[in-house]
Amino acid sequence: MSFKIKYLLSSLMLIWCFSCVPDLTCKDFKTGEFYIPSLEPNVEQYIVYRELGSQTEWKNKANNGNAIYENISWIDECSYNLTFDTTRMKLNETQQIINNAGGIVVENKSINGNCMLYVARMTVKDNKDIIQEGTICKKK
Repeated sequence: MSFKIKYLLSSLMLIWCFSCVPDLTCKDFKTGEFYIPSLEPNVEQYIVYRELGSQTEWKNKANNGNAIYENISWIDECSYNLTFDTTRMKLNETQQIINNAGGIVVENKSINGNCMLYVARMTVKDNKDIIQEGTICKKK
């Protein structure tokens, strides 16, 4: 087979493979199992189980150590408010500050493949915004 034919076949196979990746929407990120890549040392990723009104997080793998329990209030199809669940865990100082500030508003920035890029925003004293961008990926 000539190089041109091999190249053409390879290109067609790649196009076919990428066309098979489902187009995810915001709705796909409301429930299910996810992972958040971590920038922390000794933490590869956070594992997240999400239901419509809550989520549970663990470092590195499910049921590994102390879970973090959070409440989710959906603002619209692509954004939500996140607070820590005081009925399921004792909050540390940072979690208390976040809850006292009304939580963190998370908004979808874009969806690429099985990952959603988001912007998380919290308003603290003197109406100062703390903003962080991140990625959450749906497990396949």
